[in-house]
Amino acid sequence: SSEQFERPSPWAGRVPFYLHVDSAPGYFIVEAQVAGEPADGAASPGRPIRVNGAEFARVVGTNPVFLAAAAADRPVVLLAPDAANPVGRAARVFAEVLHEWDHEFDVHAPTGPVDLYVQPDGRVSSAALAADRFLVEPGRFETFRAPGPAGVGDVAGAVTGPGEPAGSE
Repeated sequence: SSEQFERPSPWAGRVPFYLHVDSAPGYFIVEAQVAGEPADGAASPGRPIRVNGAEFARVVGTNPVFLAAAAADRPVVLLAPDAANPVGRAARVFAEVLHEWDHEFDVHAPTGPVDLYVQPDGRVSSAALAADRFLVEPGRFETFRAPGPAGVGDVAGAVTGPGEPAGSE
């Protein structure tokens, strides 16, 4: 239906820094070179390995292209399936580590599979985040905000406990 394209993306109006990586609720999957491979010195695509949110933040957080985007306070959009799914903490921990390093940008991550279509005006298809594989509700983006002046982080639209909206403490 046409209403699938009427929901604005959480980063609408901003120029985001997109990170495309395979993932699951509890980890990211990156390719890593294994010491000693290949023996003939030829380039190798590496082996897929699982890293948690903190490890992924350490890898991304030292990349010069990422650091330039961070200096410009561009929001980060993780195009990483299920990274913000509440059954895991991959995206939340990724954002927490970067925020501990005094980066003040928002981090947006999907709760479900990613098949993203962003229109030129910044609207994102709600159909692009297909029904969440682990939850009954449809997929969506969660926004992980940097800690505010009181040192308390904010997660827009997230649930902090059983049925308890973030910030309701």
